[in-house]
Amino acid sequence: MTFNGLRLRNICKSYGGVCALSNIDFDLESSGIHGLVGKNGAGKSTFVDILYGWITADTGSYEIAETGTYREIDIKKHTPVTAREKGIFLVPQEPPFALELTIEQNFFMAKPRMKSFFSFDTEAMKTQIQITLDRFRLDYSPDSYVSDVSMEDRHLLYTALITDIYDSKVILLDEVTSALPRTKTRILFDYLNEIRSKKSIVLITHRVQEICEVCDYVTVFRDGQKIITQQADVLDEHELAHLIVGKKVEIPSFSSEFYITMDSKPKENIRVNNLTSEGFYENISFTNFKGEILGITGLLESGASQVLRTICGVGHNNKGKIFFEEKEFVPETPTICVLNGIIYGTNDRIHEGIFTDMSILDNLNSIFWDKLTGKWVLNERAQKNNYDHYKGIFNIKADSPSDNVLSLSGGNQQKVMLARITLPNPKILVLDEPTKGIDVGAKYEILRILREKLIGIDKDRSIIINSSSIGELMIVCDRIIVLFAGKVSRIFNRDSFDEQAIFKAIQGVSGE
Repeated sequence: MTFNGLRLRNICKSYGGVCALSNIDFDLESSGIHGLVGKNGAGKSTFVDILYGWITADTGSYEIAETGTYREIDIKKHTPVTAREKGIFLVPQEPPFALELTIEQNFFMAKPRMKSFFSFDTEAMKTQIQITLDRFRLDYSPDSYVSDVSMEDRHLLYTALITDIYDSKVILLDEVTSALPRTKTRILFDYLNEIRSKKSIVLITHRVQEICEVCDYVTVFRDGQKIITQQADVLDEHELAHLIVGKKVEIPSFSSEFYITMDSKPKENIRVNNLTSEGFYENISFTNFKGEILGITGLLESGASQVLRTICGVGHNNKGKIFFEEKEFVPETPTICVLNGIIYGTNDRIHEGIFTDMSILDNLNSIFWDKLTGKWVLNERAQKNNYDHYKGIFNIKADSPSDNVLSLSGGNQQKVMLARITLPNPKILVLDEPTKGIDVGAKYEILRILREKLIGIDKDRSIIINSSSIGELMIVCDRIIVLFAGKVSRIFNRDSFDEQAIFKAIQGVSGE
């Protein structure tokens, strides 16, 4: 059947008396890209799960138009199975692949192509998969095991499965771009532009610039309510950010006294000379000064994340030297680095950054437990004092310190992780994508904390930060180092910051 659109009316959902969604009306056209945005906890994921059938709404109606006529479906019986029967498919934040199987097996396990009643058409399946892999510029074969596919490529791979292999009419993309570097986001958007006239796409994202760039319509959720549905081309990024947060979003700006200059002859905190890790980066040299926020950026394959991990004992280099406070330092393990005051903040909050089965209080204090232990007993008062202090510094929104950390929004989970690694009073904070996967308000709040509270009150501390957002680096950094193909491409001092020039350097384009 032809899909002509869907509409939901008066959708409500509560959990234990807490309202997650209140009287949501939503219309989706038969084609085009519809952006769905809101702060963490605004209700976006709950709504999309209702749309897909993972969650049942308390009240409301759900209608789908096929061959031009809207017909109501029983929202209480709507499941992922019935959604797929209608052509509604979800690309979730964690692609549900069977990792031990090949790409071909994953793609066609549910509905293989058949030559006859008794035999598979293996050649046809491989050919179709190879066309799809080429379209998404994925350098794998149909026989590659999904376990060998990088995490960011798995998101593109699952999107390819939904859009190319399945008979999808509505595609729900839940925060897919948060896991993708710029180059792969561009590949995704190029493909969405190709199919936007044939399919209806819902793009859930925190990145307001993506909404303005690629969407036809945008719906903003705030505190479980729909604030507006509007044509995307009539809103700019600042207006959209205002609608998401509910107040004017102030982009952080700092007076010149917050930044260092080379004229002031700052003291070095850490210096790396000719660091090399075969296959990742080569002959990387730079200095991070006391009181400085040093940005490092580049494409995914540039080696920026690997350099940061090496400095903190998480990764390893083949040659080169590191000097910390003017003495040679060997970061053999993360523990050695922590004991010396060099602490790493991962770009993978859920898998590496927080303890998902522990409370907020325990997450925050976990790096410091050996200092909080008396005679086999943790000092509960000291733990609570730490919690109260850093809750204030990072403005963590939490009902109770005993709540599980996953009860927090993504932005507040990130603040808990940052508070934990700040607790031992480190000399160097090494942060890999500290604003990844959080809403626009929380992004700017974290940038302000880094500049004003972590560096502004301790000029002996320094921060090294990797980010895919040039704009965020330009706000908070004293200098920005660009890596391309594993080598230092350019270094920008604050007085020479230029977004276009930095972008060109990231892409490996020569010239000033």
